[in-house]
Amino acid sequence: PQGRMRDEAHFWLAQSLEELSRGTKDLETVKELKKAAVERLRTLIETYPASLWKEDARTLRLEIASALVLLGEDGYKSVVKDGAPDGSAEARSAKISALNVLADLGPSLALPVLRRFLAEETDAAARRRAVRMLARFPSGDALPLLENVARDDRDEEVRAEAASLVRLFEQRRTPVSLRYFIYGSRLADEGLFAALPEKDVKVYALDRSRLG
Repeated sequence: PQGRMRDEAHFWLAQSLEELSRGTKDLETVKELKKAAVERLRTLIETYPASLWKEDARTLRLEIASALVLLGEDGYKSVVKDGAPDGSAEARSAKISALNVLADLGPSLALPVLRRFLAEETDAAARRRAVRMLARFPSGDALPLLENVARDDRDEEVRAEAASLVRLFEQRRTPVSLRYFIYGSRLADEGLFAALPEKDVKVYALDRSRLG
């Protein structure tokens, strides 16, 4: 606790808490880890004003607080405002970084957050980024939201981005025909030999998985 690198230790502890939050899909655990990270960064900034890690801490704190706001923790809006003025490049960058958090949460948690974000966010560039994130989720989950954005968003470029992804998802749903050779001598399960005769050619119809 009295070491000369204690300011740096606060930074890396915060960074570690943030990394841990990205490794869980439990929303409440994600929030608690991020809140703990923000608190460590606050301690660094306020206790060690001359620290060489202070600016890095401010940037990381802004990004994590933006993610917490995105996840419904409105109490962190003041932290975001303190870190960067509304509409500034720093605020936009933090907002876009925060969106990446959602990719780790899975569709059941992420899609309601993205739906709210797309409805409320005034920055068209941030909404475009949110639309692109929807490509990471299964088509059955993301397609209805993309169709709504393609039809209703107030920005032409955002609508075009969503429409492009709608077409992509529709293509992914198309069944594929796959022709290939199967050599019985290379099959691990000899029980398949009868069903897949050596050097025989078969054609199978395969539905794409939910993950494309």
